[in-house]
Amino acid sequence: MTDSTEYTVQPGDTLGGIASAKGVSVNDLVQLNNIDNPRLIYPGQKLLLTAPPEDTEAFYSELWLRLTDANGAPIPNLMTTIVTDSGSHECMSDPLGLIAPVQTQKPTEKVQVFVAKLDGGTKKVAEVTPPPGTHQVTLRSPKVKLDVPLRVHDGGTDHHENAPLPLAPGDAQHNRDSAGNPVVNVGVECPNKDNLRLGANSQYRDFIIAGAKRADLMPQALAALCEAEAAKIPGEKIETPVLGKDGKPKVDKHGKPLIKVTKLKSVKWDPSVVNAIGAGGLTQFLANTWLGQAAIAGTFLHDKVAGKAFENHVKKLSDHDILEMRLDPETSIMTAGDYAAYNLRGLEKLGCKIDGVADIDKPKLAYLAHHEGYGGAAAIINGDLSDERAEKILTAQFKTKKSTGKTEAEAYEKKVGLTGADAYKKFLFDYIDKKIDVTNFACDPSKLTKAKSIADIVKDAEG
Repeated sequence: MTDSTEYTVQPGDTLGGIASAKGVSVNDLVQLNNIDNPRLIYPGQKLLLTAPPEDTEAFYSELWLRLTDANGAPIPNLMTTIVTDSGSHECMSDPLGLIAPVQTQKPTEKVQVFVAKLDGGTKKVAEVTPPPGTHQVTLRSPKVKLDVPLRVHDGGTDHHENAPLPLAPGDAQHNRDSAGNPVVNVGVECPNKDNLRLGANSQYRDFIIAGAKRADLMPQALAALCEAEAAKIPGEKIETPVLGKDGKPKVDKHGKPLIKVTKLKSVKWDPSVVNAIGAGGLTQFLANTWLGQAAIAGTFLHDKVAGKAFENHVKKLSDHDILEMRLDPETSIMTAGDYAAYNLRGLEKLGCKIDGVADIDKPKLAYLAHHEGYGGAAAIINGDLSDERAEKILTAQFKTKKSTGKTEAEAYEKKVGLTGADAYKKFLFDYIDKKIDVTNFACDPSKLTKAKSIADIVKDAEG
C-alpha cells in the first residue's frame, strides 16, 4: 500500500479535513473504510483513500461472507456452494470462517448460499440480491459444533437432565444423565429470557441488563445506543488478487499481480478509545457531558465518583480522574443508560409526550436528544426549529478545516429537494434510522414489536 492510497490519522484530524486535503469525499472515506460513525476516528488509524479502479470494471457487487456458529465463533473448513448467474462454485471456509468473495455483474443477480450438512447433502442458508459495491455479511448458524472426547466414567449420575447447569457461551460440559447416558451441555447465548443477543460483545451482558433496568429501557435498546457510539476493534485485513471481467487475475505493467486489500468490518466494541475531539470510552462521552452526569446526584457515575473519593480519602476527585472512568466498561454503559433516561425526562419537562412512545422506539428518541441536546430535540419535535437555525446546524455537519460547509450543505439541499428545517430534519432522521436498530440485538426479532422511523416517533411525541 503506497502513501497515495492510505493515510494515517493524526491528532486533531477530522474525516472532513482529511477528505478535503486528499481530494476525496467524506462519503467515499466512510464507505471505503466501513466507518460506522463519521465523527469517530482516532490517531494511528489507517484510512484507505482510494480503491483500485479495476474493482469497478470487474463486478457490480462483491460480497464477503463469514460463517459463524451460534456464539459468533468462526466456522472453518465448511464446504459451501455459492450459486449465481455465472454458475455454481464450491469453496471451503478458511480459519476466519470466510469464503472466497462472491461477485455479481448486474443489479438483479441473486447470490444463493448452500452449506454441507453433517448427515450428507446440502442446505440453503441464504439468498440475497446485493447492492453495488463491496459488502460484508455474516451468516450465523443456530448450532455449535464440538469435538466430544471419550472418557471413562466411574460412579453414578453427575447431571440431571431436568436441571441443566448454566454455562457461558462457548463453554461445554461433559456429563451423564440419570440413566447413565453421556450428555454434553453447551453454553449458547440464545435463546435467553431477555431475548438479548450481543454476540462478540457478550462480555458486557450483565452491564447492559443492569443499565437498561436502571434506565427503564429494553436491554436491546441500550445495546443499540452503545453500538451507535462505540469504537470498534480494528477488523482483519485480507489481501486478494484483482480479477478482470474474464475472472483472471490482473497484473500491472511490470507483470506483478494487482492486489486489493479489504478491511473486514469488526463488531467488537473497544472501551479504550479516546478520539481526536476528546470523546472517550465505550460510549464515547465528551468531557463536559461526562462531568455533567458526574455532578447529578443519584446517577451511577455520581455514586461511583463519591465512592472513589471516599476510598482515596479526598473530598473531591480531579476532573482527570473522573474522565478516566469513561474507560471502564461498566461505568460507561451504566452512564449511557442514565444519560438516555436524563434526556427523555428532559423532553418530558419541555412538553413532549414520552408516554406516547413505545419502548422499542425510545432509543431513537433518546439518541435524537443525545445528538441535539434535549432542548434542541424538543424544538424539532414541537416544530419550533427555525429555518435559519436549521441552515446553520446543517452547514456545521459539513464543516472541515478547509471548508465552512456552506457549499456542501447547499449541494445536499439540492440533492434532497428540501431547504431549511425540512432539509436538516431529513439529514438527521436518516442518520438516526441508520444508526439505531434494536432488532440487531434480539435473539428472536419476531418477538419484538415493529420499530418506527424517527420521523413517526417524533409525531408520537409532539406536545
